[in-house]
Amino acid sequence: MLFTVKNWKSLKLPLFTFSGALILMTLSVIRFAPFPYRSLQGWNTDHCSHWMSAIAFAQKGLKIFDRPIREVCEPLKNETISRWVEQYQVPQIHRYLACQIGQDSKNERVLFINWSNTPRPYPIGVLLYSLPSALLYVSGASFDQANSVITVQYLITATILACLLWALGVSTATSPFWRVFFRVAVGFLSLDLLLWAAIGIYDSISILFVILSAYFSFRKKLPLRGAFFWGIAVFLHYRALWYFPIPLWSFWEGYLKPIIQKRQNPTNESRSWLWSAIALSALSLMTFLLSFPFMRKMDVNNLHHWSQFTLADDQSLLLLLALIAATSTSVLLRYQKTVTVLLSLSLFLVMTPEVRPWHELFLIPLVFLPYLEDQKEKGLIVTLMVAGYVIALKAYFFKSGFFLIQELFRIMASW
Repeated sequence: MLFTVKNWKSLKLPLFTFSGALILMTLSVIRFAPFPYRSLQGWNTDHCSHWMSAIAFAQKGLKIFDRPIREVCEPLKNETISRWVEQYQVPQIHRYLACQIGQDSKNERVLFINWSNTPRPYPIGVLLYSLPSALLYVSGASFDQANSVITVQYLITATILACLLWALGVSTATSPFWRVFFRVAVGFLSLDLLLWAAIGIYDSISILFVILSAYFSFRKKLPLRGAFFWGIAVFLHYRALWYFPIPLWSFWEGYLKPIIQKRQNPTNESRSWLWSAIALSALSLMTFLLSFPFMRKMDVNNLHHWSQFTLADDQSLLLLLALIAATSTSVLLRYQKTVTVLLSLSLFLVMTPEVRPWHELFLIPLVFLPYLEDQKEKGLIVTLMVAGYVIALKAYFFKSGFFLIQELFRIMASW
């Protein structure tokens, strides 16, 4: 079991540490986060766009996924724009004032959504996840109050994920080498998670379910339950597609393999997990296909995109060598599942047109995959090679290390 009495004792110290970090970050958001966005540094607008998109979805349905938001809702009146710019004292705020719900002044609710000239490039799950702030705003709460709530919600989720990572790595490790590695890794990754959550990035909730998917599929040998958790992950964020081999392995080991090799029919419980996973994945696929014609027109800022990839570039060559080292080590030591995820993730990376520093958060499950697949000592070698590839991606692909250091200095300067 993941949370046994023994594991709980080893979790007490990190739990208090992570809880203290959560309280500190929450107070920082409430006290120092710039008005009205209520995220550290105040430049990110994703968090407010998500909960306002939930309001638009309640009013306009699937239209928000196949046409620009500005075309879906009622156009803004000039006096409404002027009132919002004056109320929130942010001159550039009108760039994201997409539309409004309700035409009379009493029921008027302005929708502040980024990328409003395109359909929403996110699945339905994030709209459900953003409901608390959406309901607050519709009920009369101010824009900045609703933003504070969703930022704290992201911080709580990031803290839960940090505790889960500690429980999976440090608390269940049977070797001192594993424990030392995971203490260092979870420490750095937790700081990563909390900082991005405070900035207003919601990815932690989807990553949490990717981790649970790998845990149930590889460690607990409950593959169809793992497929269900992956379905939740991709229902919340399309980036969970990087880990598409996990549900494929789950389908093979939990459904096809028993039928082919053991002539066993799947139980009703197995079918329930499988169909639930398929339903969640189908919903995400539906919204993805609706938005895809617009998403494919995004500007390419990925310097390692397949269309411009060249080995003459030192960084591209280093990334390729790191991938070859991690993959060949996994093949030699028979970590087949880790190999397939490494290749899948790398393929998605070179196909992605737009890359942002916070996208690197979805590398976190990759660090834990070899350990979840097999806890033998040789797995530490695979994990170290995979961790080396992850570090190379952070440094040269996402360039997130320098970005986060820069943000930390800015935050401390604002204090």
